[in-house]
Amino acid sequence: MSQQPLYTVLRQLRLSQGVSQRSVADHLGLSSASLSNKEKGRLGITQEQIEDYAAFLGYELTLCVKR
Repeated sequence: MSQQPLYTVLRQLRLSQGVSQRSVADHLGLSSASLSNKEKGRLGITQEQIEDYAAFLGYELTLCVKR
């Protein structure tokens, strides 16, 4: 099974909903350039930013630990 980084999944969800990068960046208190770099994995993204990003798109994150 192929797994994608979470930042890639969030970007795909954003695009599928037609939400602009600018609106997410504004919500997170970031510039569009910073969010773009975070979505591409060039800059780190904090757990809080991931949770806020997901919530903005109408999702809730849960942690699943597998062995």
